[in-house]
Amino acid sequence: MKEKRKEAWLIENLTKFELPKAPTEAYDPEILTDEERHYLKRTDEKKKNYVQVGRRGIFGGVVLNMHLHWKKHETVKVVSKPCEPWKIHEYAEVLAQLSKGIVIDINPSNTIIFYRGKNYV
Repeated sequence: MKEKRKEAWLIENLTKFELPKAPTEAYDPEILTDEERHYLKRTDEKKKNYVQVGRRGIFGGVVLNMHLHWKKHETVKVVSKPCEPWKIHEYAEVLAQLSKGIVIDINPSNTIIFYRGKNYV
């Protein structure tokens, strides 16, 4: 009898301290692991497929050429030669939004490596 009351009292006190369970993270297939990023970066450095950003900057032809490259390859380099160092990060953000690609790496030689995504159509 005494044990049952003590057990009920302990269970009642434990329910006060139960924390709500955190929602589990939904699996997003577009998230790349570090190993995948490293692999894509190394393989793309050896490939010769690239898209040139000219003096005019980013326009529709650059994004179209990226999509044409993505038909055959997973990654594409975007090279912008006449570019200030601070502009390369701006180009990467804008191209990622326009092309829906994932930025893998930004090289100091003004080269951005983009990945098309696992579910690219």
